[in-house]
Amino acid sequence: MGSMSKRPTNLNLFTISFPITAIVSIIHRITGILLFLYIPIALWMLSESLRSQVSYMALMERLSTTCWQLVVFMGLGSFIYHLLAGLRHIVMDIGFAESQSEGRATAIWFIIIYLACLIGIGAWIW
Repeated sequence: MGSMSKRPTNLNLFTISFPITAIVSIIHRITGILLFLYIPIALWMLSESLRSQVSYMALMERLSTTCWQLVVFMGLGSFIYHLLAGLRHIVMDIGFAESQSEGRATAIWFIIIYLACLIGIGAWIW
């Protein structure tokens, strides 16, 4: 090997200025992981709701607490984000909005639509 490179390296991700398209893509991956972790909770809730009327009523009572409402809100919010960002990626894979300016515009529109959906989910839960 040659001489050691004297270039500065910055490994602190909080000081790097990411473009909006990169942020949307990174959060898309994070929500995918969250959805994977949410599967056991969702399956448990489905199982409880289908087991009997008593277990369904107990689940509804449990879901009326703020803690469980936050769990449902985060799960649905992650699902909507992942779905919308995935659709955005598919549209770009097909060949639309591939330029940097179009990608930035679709990322901004995506965030606006996602926030509107998030407000709707919050209004529905609370």
